[in-house]
Amino acid sequence: MSEQTKFNLKTLLENYNVVIPLIQRDYAQGRLDVRTTDVRKKLLQDINTALTSEDNLPLDLNFIYGKSSNGQFIPLDGQQRLTTLFLVYLYAFRNSESCDFLRNFSYETRDSSKQFFTSLFEFRKDIFETTVLPSEFIKDASWFADSWLLDPTVQGALVTLDEITEQFHDNFDYEEILSKIDGHKVVFNFLDIDELGSEDELYIKLNSRGRPLTDFENFKARFISRLHIINGELASSFTKNLDTKWTDTVWKIDKDKFDINF
Repeated sequence: MSEQTKFNLKTLLENYNVVIPLIQRDYAQGRLDVRTTDVRKKLLQDINTALTSEDNLPLDLNFIYGKSSNGQFIPLDGQQRLTTLFLVYLYAFRNSESCDFLRNFSYETRDSSKQFFTSLFEFRKDIFETTVLPSEFIKDASWFADSWLLDPTVQGALVTLDEITEQFHDNFDYEEILSKIDGHKVVFNFLDIDELGSEDELYIKLNSRGRPLTDFENFKARFISRLHIINGELASSFTKNLDTKWTDTVWKIDKDKFDINF
């Protein structure tokens, strides 16, 4: 396992082509159930506050880890946060001609997801300049295929795009903040995992089921974020053990009955 590195989304996409693989579940943070709605609203609120605040303390979104090869990065954990961040960046760079790095984020879960995210980048200015909600404009656009509405990832992204336009300030220069070389206002700990061993099996079981985020996953993210403020070294050690060593210990107890036991 490589050493962790502090990245923001721009840094990540300037170094890798980030691909959400076929094996991953759909984008879940755009779902409309009460729990997910609360999580989405709180995350976007925290991102907006971090970007607009004069406080230099960054918002730490915890660990993003996965595998890289030939300039391509496949996230094993962090797909949801990366996707939400990508949609925020689309809004921030909606009028920019200097954001080709955003082309380096793509979905391979379904053809509809892949085409939709490519179109979001191409038509970002039109999407956010309209007086109606992004979802309404997109669904009426000539480039949008009605069949894409059957794709849960597309459905979720439309919800999040609407939420972003409602929460974020139209007259604030988010692009300037996110373009600064030292402007790490929203960051995460990037881990490139070369050899996962048994974690490969765990990843397949946990992420191919398409289940919504659990209460524990939401609690873990907030708990570790708070812990980073108190003691960054302790937070890093705790998270690393939780996501690797301790998980492996539990997984080895009874691999064949993991879904039943947990």
